[in-house]
Amino acid sequence: KHTVYRMSAATDEEKDEWIKCV
Repeated sequence: KHTVYRMSAATDEEKDEWIKCV
């Protein structure tokens, strides 16, 4: 999800996904 990169972990759920992507 490229959105996660742009959001930069806006929410806890996004952060969890962000960590997996990164």
